Amino acid sequence: MRRPHRNLLALEILGAVFISGGSGFLHFLFEWSGYALPAALIAAVNESLWEHLKIAFWPAVLWAGIERLWLGDRYPGFVCAKALSFLVVPMVTLASYLLYTALTGSHSVLVDILGLQLAIVLGQVASYRWMVSGRQSSHQRRFGMATIAVLALMFSTMSVFAPQTPLHVDQNFGSYGILSDEEYAELRKISEAFMRGEY
Repeated sequence: MRRPHRNLLALEILGAVFISGGSGFLHFLFEWSGYALPAALIAAVNESLWEHLKIAFWPAVLWAGIERLWLGDRYPGFVCAKALSFLVVPMVTLASYLLYTALTGSHSVLVDILGLQLAIVLGQVASYRWMVSGRQSSHQRRFGMATIAVLALMFSTMSVFAPQTPLHVDQNFGSYGILSDEEYAELRKISEAFMRGEY
């Protein structure tokens, strides 16, 4: 049996792995960079929900570029498919967080990680399904491009210029955006305790 979209399916699966790994990398990049401001544009700067939505976006954009180079123009719905994927990931991540914290009344780093992984997989599935459907109009393409541009602008600026909303508040300190040196020192201690299995 011929499978005309086998390469696309393989790329979407590899993409889920790449985006997951990239998300983990971006979670720590700001600290590893010595808190360099340029890193704040793509990396998590605190432990807010917003920053955990952001860290999956940039690896997904990078993977979409790689995918586009590989696939060329074979899938006219590519731009819309990626825009859909970029919307599904934060929505599922946020929904899973709100659901499990409402049901359990507590917060779990492990469940957060699993929720993000689920969101990434569902985003890749949505992308694949849209591309193989063959749907694409010029209006959809423009909407997809505008969606990606707006998300990129929001994710690159709302860490440095964080609005004071529940989505942007750091879960450890109640601060917004880039934290103080003292807060980062405390955050490093929490991170080290987590790595030792004490948190």
